[in-house]
Amino acid sequence: MITGQKIFSLLKALAVSYIITAILLLITAFLMYKLGLGDTVIHLSIIIIHGISVFLGGFLTGKMVKEQKYIWGLMLGVCYVLVIGIVSFIMNGTIHISVSGGRNAWRNAGLETSFS
Repeated sequence: MITGQKIFSLLKALAVSYIITAILLLITAFLMYKLGLGDTVIHLSIIIIHGISVFLGGFLTGKMVKEQKYIWGLMLGVCYVLVIGIVSFIMNGTIHISVSGGRNAWRNAGLETSFS
C-alpha cells in the first residue's frame, strides 16, 4: 500500500538527487573551464554523475521507506529519468538518447586499460 509518507520520502530523495547532480555538474563545469577537459571526458563524467545521483537517491529512498527498498529505489530512478527527459524535451523540443563512442570513448578519455 502506497502512503503519502512514502511518496513524500520519494520526492525528498528525488530533490536530493537533483541537488547532488547540480553540485557535481558545477564542479565538472569548473574543471572543464580550468583544465580544458575534452568532450569525451565531459560526456563520461555526465553519465557517471547521473549514475551517482540516482544511486544515492535510491539508497536514501530505501533508508526512508524501510520496506520494499529496491522497488522504491527503482521508482526513484524512473522518476529521475522521466523528469530529465521532460526537461530535455521542453528545452530542446526533442528527446535524444545516445550512448555512442563505446570502447573509443574510454580510449579518447585516457581511461582505457589494455590487457594483453
